[in-house]
Amino acid sequence: MTANNLPPPTNVVRDVRADFMSLLNLDVHYHRGEGDVLYHRPHLPAVHRIGKKSAEEEEEAHDEKQEEEIAVLDALGGYGSTILGHNHSAPKQELLKCLTENAVMHAQFSRRNAAEELGEHLNDFVQEAWRTRDDDDISPNSSRNRSESEGSTMVATEVPAYKAILVNTGTEAVEAAIKHALLDWHRRADEALIRLGGPTLHPYAADALANLQPVVIAVEGSFHGKTAGSLGLTFKSQFRAMYASTFDHLLRDGGDMKAPSPAFEVVHLKRNASVQEISDIFNRYAIDIPGKPPGTRLPPVYANDNHPVLKRFSRVVAFIYEPVQGEAGIHPLSRELLSAVHACCVRDGHVPIVADEIQSGLYRTGAPLACTAVMPREREFPPEYILLGKSLGGGLAKVAACMVRSDRWQQDFTIVHTSTFAEDDLSSRVSLAAIKALQQEASDGKLAKRSKEFETRLKQLGSALKAKYPHIVTDVRGKGFFMGVELGGLLFEKSLPNALEVFATYDAVGYLLASFLLHRHHVRVGAALGATGVLRIEPSCFAQPDYADKIMSGIDHACHLIDKGYIVDLTAHMWTHSGCLLGDKTVSLPNTNRNLASRRQYKHLPVTSFLSHALGPDSLVKADPLFARLSRTDVERFLRISAYFPAEKFMSIHEMVVEGNQGQATILRIVYLPGSAAYFEHCLRTGNVDAAQRVRGAFLQEAIRGSKVVGLGAFTSIVTLNGTLLPQVPGCPATTGNSLTTASAIEALSAHLHSHKMNPSKLKVAVVGAAGNIGSVLAATIAPHFESVTLVHRQGVEEAPKFRAVAEEIAKLRGGRRTTTTKPLAHGLNKGPSFQQNLSLSFYRVLAKFHKSTRHLPEPLGSNGLLSFVKYKQSNTKNKKQNTSSSKIHARLAQKGILATQDMSAVRDADVILAAANVAHGHVLTSEHLKRGAVVLDLSAPTVVDPSVFVQRPDVVCIVGGFCSMPKQQQFYFPAGLAPEGLMYACLAETLSSGLAGSKVALALGSLTEADVRKAAQMAHRVGVTPARGKIGGKDHGMSELGRDGKGVDVVHVVKKTERLNMVETR
Repeated sequence: MTANNLPPPTNVVRDVRADFMSLLNLDVHYHRGEGDVLYHRPHLPAVHRIGKKSAEEEEEAHDEKQEEEIAVLDALGGYGSTILGHNHSAPKQELLKCLTENAVMHAQFSRRNAAEELGEHLNDFVQEAWRTRDDDDISPNSSRNRSESEGSTMVATEVPAYKAILVNTGTEAVEAAIKHALLDWHRRADEALIRLGGPTLHPYAADALANLQPVVIAVEGSFHGKTAGSLGLTFKSQFRAMYASTFDHLLRDGGDMKAPSPAFEVVHLKRNASVQEISDIFNRYAIDIPGKPPGTRLPPVYANDNHPVLKRFSRVVAFIYEPVQGEAGIHPLSRELLSAVHACCVRDGHVPIVADEIQSGLYRTGAPLACTAVMPREREFPPEYILLGKSLGGGLAKVAACMVRSDRWQQDFTIVHTSTFAEDDLSSRVSLAAIKALQQEASDGKLAKRSKEFETRLKQLGSALKAKYPHIVTDVRGKGFFMGVELGGLLFEKSLPNALEVFATYDAVGYLLASFLLHRHHVRVGAALGATGVLRIEPSCFAQPDYADKIMSGIDHACHLIDKGYIVDLTAHMWTHSGCLLGDKTVSLPNTNRNLASRRQYKHLPVTSFLSHALGPDSLVKADPLFARLSRTDVERFLRISAYFPAEKFMSIHEMVVEGNQGQATILRIVYLPGSAAYFEHCLRTGNVDAAQRVRGAFLQEAIRGSKVVGLGAFTSIVTLNGTLLPQVPGCPATTGNSLTTASAIEALSAHLHSHKMNPSKLKVAVVGAAGNIGSVLAATIAPHFESVTLVHRQGVEEAPKFRAVAEEIAKLRGGRRTTTTKPLAHGLNKGPSFQQNLSLSFYRVLAKFHKSTRHLPEPLGSNGLLSFVKYKQSNTKNKKQNTSSSKIHARLAQKGILATQDMSAVRDADVILAAANVAHGHVLTSEHLKRGAVVLDLSAPTVVDPSVFVQRPDVVCIVGGFCSMPKQQQFYFPAGLAPEGLMYACLAETLSSGLAGSKVALALGSLTEADVRKAAQMAHRVGVTPARGKIGGKDHGMSELGRDGKGVDVVHVVKKTERLNMVETR
């Protein structure tokens, strides 16, 4: 398989994630770990291992590497699972003891003594943590002086007991808590209904209670796991949206994606919500029940000594929070927030509180439980639910626990919640040993001291970095051994180099710096899953202050390289020839043309957005000096893997103000979608909807940002079936650019034939990509004028129903008649007042007939969205082998001078070749396909013409159709190479024309019509967009621009032997 193709997954376990780690060179195998140190043997990135070496050389190199070890400071700590470090002696010895004693792993439906002992110890642990809790507020806005609070404790005389639900993972603990809380809530709702005397005595309230949907309240930025239920609580929309059934959720809440849960509704509080805002949210989900139903003489609600009159019932099942939000970017919650929540919970009938301590508990912040330092002082009892996990297994066992306060315990819960692997002896015993080791370590106060020393040192160094690089490091926060360094400048800076902006936009910048620290400083950190611009630092409880020095020294180095623009040096360890790139001083300059729309002087201008992507390595080479310094293999690998970058937002890479010739103005914005043409083509050919989803997401992003028109470039139009899969957003029409591309192509060919006095009726023409939207219309337009027509498609007429239908309709248009005129098919557009007026009447008549005849073609248009796309691909496959005889089809076509084939060699006799194919890799037109003196009109991007043609065949003329010039001789230049300098492709020009003209409705979605082409041509003329002809071939005089007369530009490109043809991004 070629490098441009999308390969099968490289890892059968982690799939795409393995590829992502490979790109960043994070796919390191650690073979040994002790304390805070991990060891791995040197290895090369995946691309290094592709080299051609003999088996003996590979074995010899492998043996040499086996003798080496690289020690890495592990400051990631298993995402918080190794508070005791790796292979701590206490849990390790207990694990070995279990194996030596042949401890029973599976004895379900029996008494599990070890599990019972662990549960009892966890109950004691939670009670003791609350009873002796430290009043040292860990919240970021605490006004309390730490020195005043040290040693201060709040002692409760009595702490309720807890029941322990042992599970395997943290997300299962969350599921258990929510399931239990739901069970408890439904029981309370039933009890309330009974207390109301049933529907007969209190119909109003009873009906309300019987139809309530339960609600769980969480905090913005929360992350509670990845099982289906816990994902519903997670704030990050990307994770929730994976389980949304349709795209309708995209437009909710300003474009946020929310997957509805069948069991409960989820509401997120703002992290800085005021007391009033919190109270309002809780009030919104509470029902006030009158003592006497209005309009009746029924007695008041039943009450007795044990059950006072029911006046209020809340839909809120529980409030769940993390004392320190890990995946949100290491945010300790404030005591003020939790005090307001506590008051609402008490007011609304003691709504239970779930403290998710899976990552923050077990001394991660220096205290046994982090919630003891943030829960309000007035709260007498600990939270109804406390969740523990990660470090609960001592870094060796997989175990978690949901602790339920006994006064809320539902006896029959253990019937509906069981697990095959939970409560086993090995995990229980190892966990118990780990907790005892932690308690022993904390008993003399040394653990708490180390926690404060490490936190203090990291924050001191972080403050220095903030002062040194305020545009990069924006915050250092956290508590104890749970810290985060926020690189907010890389997420919100408006003028980053393009290469770095790609990582920042697509949530990979934290992983990029983690890779840098690993390979350049031998420090292992990670990125917060919900805030990837935050480096998470979670060493063991044995971390010393000098750990902070080593970590921050590496971050300082990375900031220095970013500040200088040395992106090549920053990423050197990721590439094939890393040794040659270390210390490289190549500067990647910031892209200052990215955010014009946000500048005050331009805010009044409408925005016109254009979606595109890299076609191949050559376009990236122009985008940033980094890619120019890399090998082609590395650039291809980057493109391939970047297709799987998570894309919640999309990168604006260029903005410019464009004026029309009638005083109109717009901001033209180019939006980059990750992945190359190979990725989009792969999705198209296989029926994979991922690319279409990505385009839809980018379209909606631009609509929400206020764009007035969104254009589709490169393969973004094709994968959305010429824009028909896009949602309709009022005030933001879409355009594919196909109409103006078609008009300009016809003009370019017509002008060339006319100027060279070439009579079409004496010429043979071939159309490559004849079944495509543009190719089919071009073929239909020119077919009546030429002696014979060869139609080429990737599948023959026997297998492709649409291709067969196009060929047969073109045969009808030819009708056995041929023209003898030497006039152009459409008079030169540069010689008259408009596109529309100069396109010949015969062209429009042919196009109108063709569209009318092919309306029945199996195009999955309409409002069925992606489902119709899948059904279309399936039906297309089922209907491949048709009953119609192949020979009869070809015979009918031959009678009209038409050959329909998938064989490229059939174009060898063609005098004129029109190429409008969508091929992401390879070149389908080579020297052997072209007769002497052939004329090629190439609309394909990337080009389908092999670059060698322009060196070896000076007799061949290649007209690069589909170029336009901007109004008022304005220059369009973009470093990623969207067209030859000064010009733009017609599809982009159509988008610009729509924006300048203020189009209110979508233009040219789906199959082209005569009206679409006419309207696009007329609109372009009105705003001052003019066609430009490009020609490749002839003499070897390099790349130059010839002549400008205000009516158009004639650009001649010749590719030398040392150059590559850089055809680019749009059509």
